[in-house]
Amino acid sequence: MRAGHFSLKLPGLSASTIIMTRLPRILVWSNVLSINRAAQFRRVLPGGKQRIGKMINLKINGETHELDVDPTTPLLWVIREQAGLTGTKFGCGIAQCGACTVHLDGSPVRSCVVPAQAAVGKDIMTIEGIKPGHGLHAVQQAWIDEQVPQCGYCQSGQIMSAVALLAANPSPSDQDIDAAMSGIVCRCGTYPRIRRGIKRAAAAMSNASNNGEKVNG
Repeated sequence: MRAGHFSLKLPGLSASTIIMTRLPRILVWSNVLSINRAAQFRRVLPGGKQRIGKMINLKINGETHELDVDPTTPLLWVIREQAGLTGTKFGCGIAQCGACTVHLDGSPVRSCVVPAQAAVGKDIMTIEGIKPGHGLHAVQQAWIDEQVPQCGYCQSGQIMSAVALLAANPSPSDQDIDAAMSGIVCRCGTYPRIRRGIKRAAAAMSNASNNGEKVNG
């Protein structure tokens, strides 16, 4: 692997093989399966009112949501369709691309395979909640400064993973970044810019802390 690059790793397949040949076909079929599965959770009663399962309380970005959902519904669909927070993206439905990454009690998880019931009593954070109020999180600002996104579709997952990394390791090495980010697929290949963005955010957070300033992170 060349310096400055990191990518998805699966046994027996090179990253280029996955991204250019097999992964698109895997994602197409998983999209169909996941969308069909999601449709099962949207049952419409007479009068057009939706009734799915039971009422559960989920704490999302510090706010408690009382939601009528099937407890087995993937958290991704609850976040997007029930809570109305669409920053978290659907990518594959099989936890292989990372576009749907959110934080559960501070740890990054693939929300497309986490049942809603598993998140009850835990703190869920989405891309909308990483910097409450005005302003940007240091990672978001670094993403702008380094012009990280290209198409942008995977970037919610990339940012959420980067935020979790810096919360656990404020000064990550290249190897630390590779390990934390290798499961998040960027089909535009912006990996070098992602690495630069993480290093810029780490430096900004360190400088702010050293100067006694409030760290936007």
